[in-house]
Amino acid sequence: MLKRVLLIMPITMALDTAAYAAEDANCDLPRAINARVLHELLGHRSVEIISRAGRTDWNSDPRLSQLLSLSADFGTGAGDVGVPLASGIAGARALALRMNADSYSFKGWDYIDGPVNGCELQQITVVFKDTGHRSYSELTFRYINGRLVTAKGWQGSYIEGPLEPPGK
Repeated sequence: MLKRVLLIMPITMALDTAAYAAEDANCDLPRAINARVLHELLGHRSVEIISRAGRTDWNSDPRLSQLLSLSADFGTGAGDVGVPLASGIAGARALALRMNADSYSFKGWDYIDGPVNGCELQQITVVFKDTGHRSYSELTFRYINGRLVTAKGWQGSYIEGPLEPPGK
């Protein structure tokens, strides 16, 4: 069964890429960009989307329609229940409200650096935290032609506290 999933996944991704390529023919990212720079740019772009979608003027924000595809797919879940959300800007809004995040983090680029095509399918995982409720949402954002086409992930709770440094 696992082999079947691995073989089907690239085909599905290729079909999704082709569908969005026609819609988003204009790419605002360089076709040749440093991987580290692109990683950070898309991480901050993901945060910007959630931040703008959470604002009271979200529905009239022209930047949101520049950052994501009108058919962008959003979803989240918790425990063993997935929650599909609306698509496009309304989906970004639903996700922002559901997460109620007040902070974020994403991994730095700790790999060999080199040029990549910023307009091809790219993805980054960002963790958003609602510190008041001690909950987090770990989301994978996928971009084609520099525009968000899907943001999906999972929510959970966390426990944190101080740790005494070694040697004390």
